Amino acid sequence: MSHGNEQQQVGSTHVVTEDGTTILVFDDPARSRFEAHLNDEPVGIIDYRVEEVSGHVVIAHSQTYPPMGGRGIASALTRFALGRIREDRGTGTVVLQCPFSRDFVAARPEFADLLVPPAAAG
Repeated sequence: MSHGNEQQQVGSTHVVTEDGTTILVFDDPARSRFEAHLNDEPVGIIDYRVEEVSGHVVIAHSQTYPPMGGRGIASALTRFALGRIREDRGTGTVVLQCPFSRDFVAARPEFADLLVPPAAAG
């Protein structure tokens, strides 16, 4: 039985950031967040929620913990999160409230198909 604060590592994998750092990334659905870890310590998160009626995944917030900013951790974690959402839910399922995630997708057209059409996002 889960108590809500137990960490679950779904789809965990190691990825390399833009500066060459290898991090562990995974989905923790019990806490509604994707996490990045370096040497067993959390270095970044993406908080999300799944809308009950529509099933849309709302990416609400992302954060890289100081002093880890500027190393590409947020980009690597966002790429992983969007890939997991694509695998699990398909296209047209993501709503981006997080400014970093919006900028990330705007600069990478390969993720545009994941976005909920504006008329359906309301």
